[in-house]
Amino acid sequence: EWVPLKNLRTGTRRGGTLKMSAVDVMWHPKNEDIIASAPPNSEVIIWNRFKNQRAYKEHTQLVNKVKWNPHSDHELISASNDGTMKVWDIRTDGACKTLHGHSGSVRDVSWNPHLNSYIGASFDDGSFQIWDMRSERQWQTRVMDEHKSLLSFEWSIEDPKLFATGGISKYIKIWDFQNDSAPKSSIKTVSSIYRLKWRPNHPDQICNCSMTNDNNIYIWNINKPYVPQYSFQTHKDTVTDFEFHETNNYIISASKDSNLVIQDMKNAYLPLKKMMVNTLCFGATDTLAFVNHPNSFGGPNLLNKQLSENRLSDRFQPQKKVAVYDMNSFRDFNSIDNIKYFAQNYQLSGRRIEELCNHNSEVAARAKKASIQNAWIMMYELYRSRIEHKELYDASTSGNRNGGGQMRESYEPKMNWEVLNDIETTTMKNTLEFFAQQGDVQSAVCLYLVFYNHITMDKNELIKWIYAYQEILRRLKLWVEMTEIATVCQNANIGQSSTSITTITTRCGHCGKQIESMSKVYCETCKKAAICPVCE
Repeated sequence: EWVPLKNLRTGTRRGGTLKMSAVDVMWHPKNEDIIASAPPNSEVIIWNRFKNQRAYKEHTQLVNKVKWNPHSDHELISASNDGTMKVWDIRTDGACKTLHGHSGSVRDVSWNPHLNSYIGASFDDGSFQIWDMRSERQWQTRVMDEHKSLLSFEWSIEDPKLFATGGISKYIKIWDFQNDSAPKSSIKTVSSIYRLKWRPNHPDQICNCSMTNDNNIYIWNINKPYVPQYSFQTHKDTVTDFEFHETNNYIISASKDSNLVIQDMKNAYLPLKKMMVNTLCFGATDTLAFVNHPNSFGGPNLLNKQLSENRLSDRFQPQKKVAVYDMNSFRDFNSIDNIKYFAQNYQLSGRRIEELCNHNSEVAARAKKASIQNAWIMMYELYRSRIEHKELYDASTSGNRNGGGQMRESYEPKMNWEVLNDIETTTMKNTLEFFAQQGDVQSAVCLYLVFYNHITMDKNELIKWIYAYQEILRRLKLWVEMTEIATVCQNANIGQSSTSITTITTRCGHCGKQIESMSKVYCETCKKAAICPVCE
């Protein structure tokens, strides 16, 4: 249980004083009996545990921040909404220096812990200023960082050149004192930043609490700015301030929920360790991109993928953080070389169906693709059987008609042509759908283009297959094969669709920029006569 050592309240609201409350409070770094506070009445109060307090009343508006000078035992600086910063010597009765920022309200001020003459301040207009106290007339550096209020400015504890700023824009920005043209690092936070503090003995870690809508405290690594390294989720309302304990193992925080909490670093939530560390995606040409976290090497994170034919789990373990794998090394499926081989050697028109099927099955055999070879043979047998059954049906029906063309009453059909036709047609259709469902649109499209007069397919589904196959050919730059596919599509709708998706962008052979019209011979970008990017 927390027990107060001393109550410094000296006034009451009935007496008209606001000294009992404070916007900011700061303990003297060397004298534990002295405390500075900024009550909400534009004063700066110096408290002493054994003496009466002293009040400085030179500011005309609310004081937002008070900071002791780490290089002097008697100096204190205050930042106010009146646009000024005042340096006080607690041994005297008034301000010894007044700095005019001319940038609206001063939201925060901080002494450089390494360079005793430098201070930094942040302002309501979104700018920050760095002053050399040896010349108090004008700031040394002023940067308009953003157009929203900048609420916090904090020098690095370890590096005299670094400082951090944060505000309503939800960005923590790390700056180099010697190069203020652009921030060295930026951290996107969940909500507006109210307080910033560097973690002692950890030069790459900075801590923040938010102004509204977020009750957590976050510690970020400035070299890994996308996810906080630690998170504390104890408070039920907005955190107003926090400090690191001298042991650096605890954070003490105050909140609008009226609680003062000591939080152990060992109990912090670790967002980085809760993230998904492995991810993958497949490419259109049967490649696999895999990103692996280094902590997963040698662990149980294996990639499992169902094989398309024998339904066995195919497992492998990547040995790199980021890698691209050819899946043909792990399962019996079309690789890029096989796609090119089939596209360049298949024959889809110009010969009888029997000859086309024999040729294409031999192509598949040379590629050692037994399933595709058998598909060509089976499709031809179904086609041949369908033709024979049709001829038998036509012969049987014509032979059992009388001279007037009427069927003889004693005729009994030797075969049900419609049933056989449905079975054979459905089998051929299912074969194409099987290949498409396995991702082998090349086989599905090529089989259809050979048997298009004998297979009834859904046109929309067929167009999707052709589009997918032509996209693969386009990526592989197989332009001749793309043109052949568009030519062989005999059906008007299929032909129109395949032609519309076969687009080759014309670019200038000089500068590489796209030419708006293929009929133009002059490039508007480089102002030269366009040359063919293929021939030249």
